Parts: sequence; C-alpha cells; structure tokens
Amino acid sequence: MGIDNSKKIHFIGIGGTGMSGLAHMCLKDGFCVSGSDLRSSKATNRLSDSGAIINFPHNKGNISDEPVIVISSAIPESNEELKFAKSLGLTIKKRAEMLAWFMKDKSGISIAGCHGKTTTTTMVSSILTQAGVDPSTIVGGEANHVGGNAKYGKGEYIVAEADESDGSFLLLPSKYSIVTNVDNDHLDYYKNFEGVCRAFFQFIQNTRDFSIVCGESEALYEMVQNQEHVKTYGLSDKFDYWAEDIKLKGFSSEFTVKSKTGKIIKLLLNTPGLHNLLNGVAAVAMCDNLGIAQKDIELGLAKFCGVQRRFEKVQDANEILVVDDYAHHPTEIKATMKSASSLAKSRNGKLIVVFQPHRYSRVAEVLEDYKGCFEGADFLYMAPIYSSGELNPLNLSTWDIYKRCDYDPKNIMVLDSDDWSAFGKKLAGELKANDVLLTLGAGDITYLGRLLDLTK
Repeated sequence: MGIDNSKKIHFIGIGGTGMSGLAHMCLKDGFCVSGSDLRSSKATNRLSDSGAIINFPHNKGNISDEPVIVISSAIPESNEELKFAKSLGLTIKKRAEMLAWFMKDKSGISIAGCHGKTTTTTMVSSILTQAGVDPSTIVGGEANHVGGNAKYGKGEYIVAEADESDGSFLLLPSKYSIVTNVDNDHLDYYKNFEGVCRAFFQFIQNTRDFSIVCGESEALYEMVQNQEHVKTYGLSDKFDYWAEDIKLKGFSSEFTVKSKTGKIIKLLLNTPGLHNLLNGVAAVAMCDNLGIAQKDIELGLAKFCGVQRRFEKVQDANEILVVDDYAHHPTEIKATMKSASSLAKSRNGKLIVVFQPHRYSRVAEVLEDYKGCFEGADFLYMAPIYSSGELNPLNLSTWDIYKRCDYDPKNIMVLDSDDWSAFGKKLAGELKANDVLLTLGAGDITYLGRLLDLTK
C-alpha cells in the first residue's frame, strides 16, 4: 500500500526533529497519525495535543491497522517495531520519501549543506511568509516564526531542510535548492570527503529550475563551474550575489546585498556572526530569483527572530548572558566561537564555554580537527561524549579531544559527569557580571543554561 492509498501513517521515532515535523504535516493533511519513541518530549506532547496517538517505548503492539511505516536513519534494523512491520509486509518509507511525497505537488525549495541549513531554511520561510505566499515549512529546529518545526501552508511553496546524513536528500524532487557548504561530515556513510562532494553535486544536478550555491566553499565553487542553472553567493563580487558594507554587532548585523543584475538591498539581520550573514545572503538570492518584492525580502529578514539552539539567548540575568548553540562539528564550533568571543569582548566580560561532544562516530571522524576550535574562550569545560545511543568500539573519551586541543591546561577542565543540575550550581557561583556562558553541542547540554539560577 502506498502513501496515496493509506489513511494511517506510523512514525517509528516520532519525537525526532525531522520526524515530528513530518508527523505534523501528515496530521494537517488529514492522515491518522500514530508513532512511538523512547520517551516523551516537547515534540511528542505537541503532536499528542494535535491528535496523534503516541506510545512509549517502542513495541510491536504499537502497530495496528496496517499503516504505512516511516523511519529515519536513526532507527536500527534491530528495532522491534521495524522487524514486526517487515514480517507483516507493511510499506516502509524513509523520512525523505515521506517528505518527497509532500513536495511532489508543490514547488519544493530544498536547503542543504553540512552547516547552516536549519537557519537558512527558516530565513527563506520568514521572507516568503512576509510576502504573503503562505509556504509550508519543515525545518530541523524550533523556528520561532513557525511556532515549532513545521507549518502546513496553503501556498505554492514548501521550504524544507534537506538531510544529507544518509544520502536520502537525493530523493527529494526539488524545484529550487540552496547549498550552504560541504565538509568532511557523515563519513560513516560517505567514507570520504570526495563521497560527500559527489552527493552534493548530484543534489544540485537534481534541482529542476535553479540552485543557489555558496561560492565561499571552495569545493562547491569548483563543482558548479559552467552549471547554467546555478547562481553563486558569497562575500566578493566574483559571485552572482554578494555582501558589502558589513557591520557585525552583538546579536545583529547590517549589510548590503548586491547582484550581477544590479540589484541593491540593504538589510538588517537580528542574529549574529558572519556565517549567519552568509545564510542571509543565500535566502535573499533565493527569494529574489523567485520574484519576491524587495520590501518583503527586507522585512522578512529583519523579522527573522532565530531558531532555538542556534546562538539562542536562553538567559540574561544579573548582567550574565547565557547562549546555547547546537554546534558540535569543528567547523561549526569555530564559527560560533568567533561570534561568542566578539560578544564577550563587547561586554568587557569573560567567555566561559561548556562543550559536549556528540556521538562517538562523529568524534572519531573529526578528532584531529578540534585543535584551535575553542580560540577565544577564557575557560573551557569539556563534558563526556553524548552517545546518542551509539556503541563506543574505539573506547573514545573527551580526554582524546583534550589532548588535541593545544589549550592552556590552567584554562580547561574535563568533566567526569554530565549531571547538569549539580554542575550548574557550581557554575552559577563562578560566573561574574558581564560574562558570557556559551553551551555547545547537539545533545542534552541545552538544559544546562536553562537550569542555571543566576538570581542569587
């Protein structure tokens, strides 16, 4: 049974960022939605409130009425529900296949890249929303203007974050696309950087109308030479769109985007850092090529109010600022550290960083790249690796990262526990007026800054 002929969709791992967004779309499209996960969360609670039937934990008894099964790359073959569904001969779809189904009757705008795709997806959605075209949006984070990670719109466009981690983004029927960068990421799947590049080149080739590609990524720029359906963006006028007159401030930036066609757009962006400014240029280039009015581009980007866990201000009390960011790959960490260091200097305070490495496989891939990542930190705490359910065949630990950091031992400490409540009490007593606390990582470190009591 295909999706078109089914009335019920069952998501295994429904609480995942991408999965919960798709489940929301299915509910709005009239499907009966069920699902399971290891534990409840904000995402599962929101879906339950909208009518989804969700059970914890995974159990074959959760599957009834012969639904179409949707899984993500995080679901192992040993999963009890997946094995049961296969034994019944049920239709099993990857998350990207479900997303592709939603895109097939709309003008799909897919945003891909090893870094920055969540923010860029949300920026494009914000501009299109300002323009009144009511786009559907599926994003890998909590977008403030959406009120979650998905919105079912009535308009022509669907703006979707494209997940490259398992190659399934090649299944998307993209009419338009953005590629923000390529990096030595997801090497457990691609094996090497050349494999990553081949996949992104194919993604660009699969785009039917046009693709917006970051020329600041050398590998990307080289691969799109002589591609007529590609427009590039960056920080110099050798690209089709570029930023000039750049003024980076604490939590914002001002800049002008110019294009080869003579377009000049002056912009305010209320999110920090040169990397986010580049994401903004990508969103401008996309929307300009879609024919969106300049005033809507300006207002839509000015109204962009960020994505949770992307340089998110989680506390500002007693002159102490707490920022949380999802960065866990060395490239992301370096970009985030530049913004945080600049912010701390502007406040005449110290930058305290707490980093939680993410997944043993990811650490193994980029272990040698951590050197120099935390430049600008006055003190660095390094937490145990967040396993995300992975085994640890190489017996890696945070100490392996510590040895490669080339950092003054007096200004770094490896934590032996990720008990954020206990550590938070200690940390709160150490922070001083004007300090900036930056929590980094894709795991549960996000709770640390929110637990701190800065009122004492």
